[in-house]
Amino acid sequence: MQSLTPSPIIINDRQRCLSLERLRDNMAFMVAAGGMIVYCVYIALGQKEPLTFTLLTISSLCCLISIPVFRPDYTSSLADLKLMNMNRCQRFFTGGDVNITIVSLIFVAIPCFWNICKAFRGHLMNSDGHFEFTFTTHVHLANDLGKLAVYAMSFFLIPVSQQSILLKSLQINPSHAVKLHTFAGYISLGGGLSHGCWHWGDETGACRRQFVNATGLFCGMCFIMLGLSSMWWVRRNHYRVFYICHAVFSVAILFGLLMHYNKMIWYLAPSIIYYFALSTPVLVKSIQNYMEGGTLMINAAAIPDSRGCVEMTFKYSEHRSKAMEALRLTCGSYVRLKVPEISSIWHPFTVFASASTPDELRIIFRVSGSFTTNLSNRLAGSTSTRHQYPKVLVDGMYGNQNQLKHAFSHETVFIVAGGVGIVTYISLLQSILVDRSFGEADHLTAGMLPKQIVVHWICRDEGLINYITDRYFSGDCDRPQLQIIIHHTTPENSGLTLEQDSINDDMNPSPDAFVDHERAVQGKPFIPTMPGSIVQNVLLFVNFTTIGWGSLYLVHYSYDNYQSGQTVYLSLVVFAILLLAIVCSTFTALIAKLLFSCIESDPSYSMIESQSKKDSFATSTDVSSDDMDAESGSSQLQIEHCLGRPSTQDIVEKAFDSSDNVGIFVCGPTMLHQGIRTSVSKTVGIPCLSTRISIYEEVFEL
Repeated sequence: MQSLTPSPIIINDRQRCLSLERLRDNMAFMVAAGGMIVYCVYIALGQKEPLTFTLLTISSLCCLISIPVFRPDYTSSLADLKLMNMNRCQRFFTGGDVNITIVSLIFVAIPCFWNICKAFRGHLMNSDGHFEFTFTTHVHLANDLGKLAVYAMSFFLIPVSQQSILLKSLQINPSHAVKLHTFAGYISLGGGLSHGCWHWGDETGACRRQFVNATGLFCGMCFIMLGLSSMWWVRRNHYRVFYICHAVFSVAILFGLLMHYNKMIWYLAPSIIYYFALSTPVLVKSIQNYMEGGTLMINAAAIPDSRGCVEMTFKYSEHRSKAMEALRLTCGSYVRLKVPEISSIWHPFTVFASASTPDELRIIFRVSGSFTTNLSNRLAGSTSTRHQYPKVLVDGMYGNQNQLKHAFSHETVFIVAGGVGIVTYISLLQSILVDRSFGEADHLTAGMLPKQIVVHWICRDEGLINYITDRYFSGDCDRPQLQIIIHHTTPENSGLTLEQDSINDDMNPSPDAFVDHERAVQGKPFIPTMPGSIVQNVLLFVNFTTIGWGSLYLVHYSYDNYQSGQTVYLSLVVFAILLLAIVCSTFTALIAKLLFSCIESDPSYSMIESQSKKDSFATSTDVSSDDMDAESGSSQLQIEHCLGRPSTQDIVEKAFDSSDNVGIFVCGPTMLHQGIRTSVSKTVGIPCLSTRISIYEEVFEL
């Protein structure tokens, strides 16, 4: 029987790799945090010209640092993840996820309001230090409010840029960073409207002044419409309306502001250039994916008795088919999905992988809106469409890609999931079940792995419970101790009324509609957009720096030649930046395709039989399961079934009593998140100041 103990050479090689990776992460964090502090200082001092230079400098350095200089040709184990957490740079806020409210205050609110207070004081005091208010002062104060708005807008697009290198370096979850975007939007809206109201009634004077007032009024109206269409109720219930309004009004505000004030380009350039430099490559890749037939879907199946849940399975890239690598990449991740024949809008979906089929990427969603309803119907197919799946574009990975590291930095881990939210943690739990390298723990981490992992899954759908437990919650686990408690909350057990049920049974797809049959498939296996290899990181660095610094040159050239009252021409620099980003991204994509076509095979897919396969628990190891059990003494996974909805206070108190270092992971409805946060606050006070409990939330209802 093959021994599980690694050789000293492998251990030293692995430790060297992890040390370099840890050093790289720490350097990127310090560069990003230090650079953003400098960025905020410039805003507080009212220095607009250096903003773009500072942002591009720190982003370019983070891209350069992210290039891996050494990577072994094996897949890291869970023991490696514990080493990654030992002696590494701690997050600048404790208590689990980075507190976005505090980040918003530090990076947006404090610099902006320091700036306006400094400006107000300078304009209200004369040279002798006495208070003075004239019409000129009135104009200056109104303009100061406008500058408050556009300084906040210099942050506007940084949190929502695709594959943001700064968010990755600062270890901020992109789904949480949207709150930073919203926070900056509120300040911009308040400052902009105050600026317009303060100027209301001023004499228009010359034709130029009338044009400025007209563009200002136009931007104000667009900003109001943008704010109304971004309300939570609209986002939640009419996502398409929110998406279209956001795109249309944002572009209108951009060009309106550039024509409103000839120096506006210096305030907006950081967001514009950063967004185009990172998001345009994603756009180009999606176009390339569409031309290649989309992402290869190999199966779609309805889950019986689950109130409309459907599982989609995509082919994973051949060179990423190692079990632990696929599982680690999908832990806490989500992808953006677009089906052109149904909708032109991207929709986020949680993604996971199975240890038995690491070359497959899986999505489980519940039919709850127009897009998922149409997608479910299209996957089921009619007589005319049953021969082929729709063309699907998949972009990712996004999300909390440190989920596994966070889990293994605690002695005890509590996972609380509601309904279909359990899919967020399937890859994490599969990683624990499939890992055969716990024998290395004594050599590498001296027993510092989590002692206990408890999962509380609150679900009312018996079909979904049976489907996931049979397929993904099977196997042996002895170290750490893994316990899964399933709370069955059917209407008769939970006390819910029919009016409280948000899912309409009429929308449930029939499993008979997803009958097994042969379908012609199209597309190519999914390849993550995020860079992983040295070549991908080098291409990202070259592409970002070319677009970023080239765009900064265009801004300087346009401002120097067209800023004297010719704001209409100055606004055209946005098209020049976009054109540069498209050309560079297309050229980089062609080079990447050429390079990877030389080292990877491109298998052809013409016809496969789409069958609902039941996954059997297996791993890519030479040691048999029986031998493994005999040697390590592993025990069967503990699954406990309970009736009724649990108390979040009881869950938190048990977690608090179990250890002095607890990590609580939450994914589910908004009420579940609020219940956990409230219970933690009652138990330990302010969560972000606690050293005993850390909260990690997977939130998509923003």
